[in-house]
Amino acid sequence: VARGWHDQSTGGHAMYLAIVPASGDVRPNTNSAMAFVEMEDLKDRTFGVFTKCDQVSESDIIRCLITGEDTPSGDSPADFGAVHLEKGWVASMLKVPQSGFSKTADAQRYYEAHPMERLYEQKRQETRFFSSGGDDLKNLHERCSAGIGALVLRLEKEYSKYLSTTWKTQALKRVISAFDEKEFQLNLLGLEDQNEDNIRTAAVAEVERRLGCTMDDGPWIDELYSNFFDTFLEEKVVEKLDSVEGLGITMEVEPYELKGFLADMQTQILAIVDDALASYKSYWMDSLEEALTAETKVVVTNAGTSTINIVTSFWSRTLEHFARPIARRKVYTEVKKAPPFHLAVYPTFVEGILAKQRQLFEDAHAAISEKIYGVIEAIDKGMPYLEVHYQGGGCFKVSAFHRILLSKVVEIFAIHTPTPTAIRAQHDGVPIGVENNDVAAERRELQNDLVKVKQAQDGMCAAFGVTEEEIAALRAELDIGD
Repeated sequence: VARGWHDQSTGGHAMYLAIVPASGDVRPNTNSAMAFVEMEDLKDRTFGVFTKCDQVSESDIIRCLITGEDTPSGDSPADFGAVHLEKGWVASMLKVPQSGFSKTADAQRYYEAHPMERLYEQKRQETRFFSSGGDDLKNLHERCSAGIGALVLRLEKEYSKYLSTTWKTQALKRVISAFDEKEFQLNLLGLEDQNEDNIRTAAVAEVERRLGCTMDDGPWIDELYSNFFDTFLEEKVVEKLDSVEGLGITMEVEPYELKGFLADMQTQILAIVDDALASYKSYWMDSLEEALTAETKVVVTNAGTSTINIVTSFWSRTLEHFARPIARRKVYTEVKKAPPFHLAVYPTFVEGILAKQRQLFEDAHAAISEKIYGVIEAIDKGMPYLEVHYQGGGCFKVSAFHRILLSKVVEIFAIHTPTPTAIRAQHDGVPIGVENNDVAAERRELQNDLVKVKQAQDGMCAAFGVTEEEIAALRAELDIGD
């Protein structure tokens, strides 16, 4: 048996029985079982058992090996190859019972069919053997060093000692850790409050946290607003208007081409604006829905130090619950004091806000469309966007003022697009609704698990007389170790 196997399979907490026959030339230090005990360094966790003591001719040697006392003739335990075991040695005699049977084979068949009866009969025979044997055997019996009953008492004592020291501490720490982790998972689900106003207040605060959180360069929604003008309109409108024939330059047009030229210019500009307006609502609503439905998760920031943070990610940004990652058990405490709020847990509230925001942008879309279409349709009416001069010789000179038209289009978007303040305020009047069914079920399951773990902890505390102060001290050790 390899040492590695022993460590993996028992965790270094097993106790062992080393069986050494007492018959013949008994020398523990030459026994193969004791060789394994020595090799694996298990002497402090091994009970020694001398078997077949009914076949011993010199019982004083067995007494010497078990008690560590010299024989009457002056021989020491070392003379007989004694091996000191921390948990001591016990003598046993478990001869197969034969009383009531004339043949050994008959006794064996009977007791194979009645194993419990065999055990009790062996116990009675063993007790009679040691209590009525010679002085050496009687002495061992009186010292509780002979018989399986004596071995059981030692096992119980050592197991109780183990439970009260090594196992108790480790087991309680595991139970405390299990309780704290379950409680952490429960707290991560967010606020549980029977008062609807309190829940709604927390929900509104989370909306403001997501849509109004200020970074070094301003609130995040302001960045979304800026990107709309700097990127969306730049790509969808500004750059495409530059490609429209006749915009930004003066062109000479034949009289018979003038009507078609102006109509074609209007058509191209309308197509560009239509394309921008088609993506207008999705630009805003996709981003807002991403922000309001984003999940809040625990992320391990450093596997080596077990530091974690609680984050909500959207818009390629990460909104962190803590200013910096902290130890997991420290997070337990902080989350218990101030649990995160999951907007997605309240679908009625989130969808209510999104519905109002959709309506806000639908109204804006309609107003922008009306104003911009009016500007484009008026292009052929002349100033301020277009000048048409007859040059004589059957030729018109057409000048379209590209920058003036572009400024007007962007101005209309700016005037009618809802402001960041208006976007954030759409939670007003929206009912909180009820918690998502799946989350409610998970909450109940975690609460039930907590009750079971607490019962296990209380049972262990009652069994070992562990006080609340000791539990607090063990929890503090876990915190320090984290």
